[in-house]
Amino acid sequence: MFRTLVNELGISANMLSRIEGNKPIEIELKNNEKIFISLEGDSIQTIIDIPLDNPHVLTHKSKKLIEFLMIDEDIIMNIKKDKLIIGSEWYFDYINIEKQLADKLKLFNKIGNYIRL
Repeated sequence: MFRTLVNELGISANMLSRIEGNKPIEIELKNNEKIFISLEGDSIQTIIDIPLDNPHVLTHKSKKLIEFLMIDEDIIMNIKKDKLIIGSEWYFDYINIEKQLADKLKLFNKIGNYIRL
């Protein structure tokens, strides 16, 4: 997991210095977004919390949000009063785990960037 975050996504290694084994990880991003990654057996759960200054922006961006959700059938979305929560849980194969995790996090990043526009 560490290697994927550093090599594939360019996250600074010193930001991840507290990663211990397969314990859940929380990464705070700019704009107060948070990504949570948890490894449980042979499944990975990933969640991104995207704060919403104006929840009504989702109404105007709903068509594109649905398109993002259709890219990956494992993604779910929840809307709270002041944040958008996007999550995914999938069973991984050890050969492709880095690519799978990188693909999920890149999609989360695209969604976050779109919401902030």
